[in-house]
Amino acid sequence: MFDINQGNERVRFLIKFLKEGFFLDQFATTRLTLYLATFNLDTQLYGYVRIDAEWLDSGLILAKWNLQALEHRDYSLEGLQLEGMASRLGNDVVSCAWMSCACAW
Repeated sequence: MFDINQGNERVRFLIKFLKEGFFLDQFATTRLTLYLATFNLDTQLYGYVRIDAEWLDSGLILAKWNLQALEHRDYSLEGLQLEGMASRLGNDVVSCAWMSCACAW
């Protein structure tokens, strides 16, 4: 796991560890999966990205990615005082109940 707060030296150490432990090899590595989790304070969105990369014998690198975002909702007593949050809570409870019934069916 790479944390943005670790600093340059720590990240260099982790990459060196991956190379020396043969987790990454310039000749043997043919596939790599990266996971990235992030939070944007301005938009109040959590993000989750999965990137699957494959090195082909022809020298091409194929990469597929999947991005998912989840909105942060503050259901604390203070958060529910904000405009529209009480009705959002009601909608979310009904949606969760409906999904639970659909999965149990």
